[in-house]
Amino acid sequence: MMSTAPDKPSVPEPASPTGNLLAASLQRLARVASVFCIAVGLVLVVAHFRAKEADPFKSTEMAALRRELAAAPKDEALKTHIRELDLALRQQYFTHLSRVRAGAWLLLAGLVTWAVVGRRARKLVEPPHLPAYSEEAAERHLEAAALGRRSVAIAGGVCGLALLGLSMSCDSNLPESAAVPPQGRQGADAPPPGTTPAQPSLPSHETYLANWPRFLGPTGNAVTTHTNVPAIWDVETGENVLWKADVPLPGFNSPIVWGNRIFLCGGDATKRGVFCYDATTGAMLWQQEVPQGPAVTAKQIKELEQTGFSAPSMATDGLRVYAIFATGDLAAFDLAGNRVWLKPLGVPDDPYGHAISLATHEGRLLLQWDQGSEGDEVSKLLLLDGATGEPVWETPRNFGSSWATPVIIDAAGKTQIITVGGMDVVSYNLTDGHELWRLECVGGELTPSPIFAGDLVLATSPSDRVCAIPPDRSGELSEDDLAWDADEEVPDITTPVATEEFLFTLATYGYLVCYDLKNGGKLWDHDLEVEFNATPAIVGNRLYAFSTEGAAFVGEVGREAGEFTRIELGEPIHASPAFAPGRMFVRGEQTLFGIGAKAAGSTEPGTGAGGGE
Repeated sequence: MMSTAPDKPSVPEPASPTGNLLAASLQRLARVASVFCIAVGLVLVVAHFRAKEADPFKSTEMAALRRELAAAPKDEALKTHIRELDLALRQQYFTHLSRVRAGAWLLLAGLVTWAVVGRRARKLVEPPHLPAYSEEAAERHLEAAALGRRSVAIAGGVCGLALLGLSMSCDSNLPESAAVPPQGRQGADAPPPGTTPAQPSLPSHETYLANWPRFLGPTGNAVTTHTNVPAIWDVETGENVLWKADVPLPGFNSPIVWGNRIFLCGGDATKRGVFCYDATTGAMLWQQEVPQGPAVTAKQIKELEQTGFSAPSMATDGLRVYAIFATGDLAAFDLAGNRVWLKPLGVPDDPYGHAISLATHEGRLLLQWDQGSEGDEVSKLLLLDGATGEPVWETPRNFGSSWATPVIIDAAGKTQIITVGGMDVVSYNLTDGHELWRLECVGGELTPSPIFAGDLVLATSPSDRVCAIPPDRSGELSEDDLAWDADEEVPDITTPVATEEFLFTLATYGYLVCYDLKNGGKLWDHDLEVEFNATPAIVGNRLYAFSTEGAAFVGEVGREAGEFTRIELGEPIHASPAFAPGRMFVRGEQTLFGIGAKAAGSTEPGTGAGGGE
């Protein structure tokens, strides 16, 4: 019987006239899409190089006007002109960003159209691929199958022998009897089986006040009870400089202190981390990376590079430390550096990045999550359980983005949370998150935080006025409820700081004003003649202020202006200082400084490199 060879593949028939016409139409559409993509791309490139012109922070006209204002700080017409120009620049900048985003979407649509249409046109005109005919194909297939079976058998045998040898050479870590549990980290102190380990008790309120557990200290007012801090120091000679330590990652957040530990955080486009230092030596006790949430996109990371990844300051309740980043990743660690929990909240819709610092109260964590625009209904205030990160309560806020940190106060028989948002100062009951009162008296880009001093809530409307509000009110308040307001050289970034007698404000361009806290009357002003982003602090009767140029200013304050001593630190300062008994800790752009009186005979500062726990 004769075998017959299989039929060879036939030559494909030429495309029909209808197919050729469709292919030609698709090719023309693909060419149009490519020209469109090139045009949009060129527009985006031009917009990129013109971005500096629209950036409100790099306006030469604004810089010139601020210099004029520094020379004539009481020129009201100049102030009005600066505010109007600032608003116009910011509107122009956001319009530019909106157009760039629209252009990016158009470019993406054009590229997708070009790729899809071009691929379809290519398929219509190209003949289908057919495999070459081969008489030896069946034999090669059988040989390959036999070789595969032999390879699997050999690999299985090798793995089996390896596992047998490994099992015979390893000792078991399991206890000999299931009735005898292995010793844990606590050894003999481990709890009996079936019982819940005892939770450490929260530190007392007195202990909390003796530390520096949040942004601007325990009361959120940047006033320390530790008055034995040096008034002079010298980084070059080492006088009163206990140590200097490197900061691994950048950030604008201020250090916090608990006992003999200093905590701060930092981040860039690739990673975010939390760092713990020994307050005595500056040695790094531990550092932990905070993983990025799964919803964070590369596009969002690129946008955050312009505003920073780590502006909010950390907070601690004495048992755990908490950190949040502009990516929306919120983490808790115990004091030894073990991660307790992690909550990825997602990147907030915020033009300057999230910058509201955290606060704690009796083992719970307060998070003000403002974002978007008014009416978006995406902002909220949350109180979280510190041990688990689960919400105790959650209250919606009908406000857009803000950057001012809330303050927790005890007033009128309640524990109140004082916040600012939109045009309002709002108080919430810490117990259940219900609103207690609100007053419309602020506006603009809310960066200065509210504070509490002399039985008054003090809220700042940037570059406009400071409002003093008695907190023993309820419901919707009016301007008649104000104790007083003041409008002399009001800051737009730094937070006011107050004693029981005086209120101090420090404008970005260096103008320091002292008010009488009881009535808001201006007592004196002083021009420090440099730029400030960091909130000053009060130590006894001295005020400490740190400039973006890296200079510190220390002077006595009272009802009359005193002289200020200028001390150079050698690198820009954007963070507010933290305090411990006899010591002050200042975060520079790259260095953490430990400042305090040295033991006799010691001159050179130590370096806090390395170390571990």
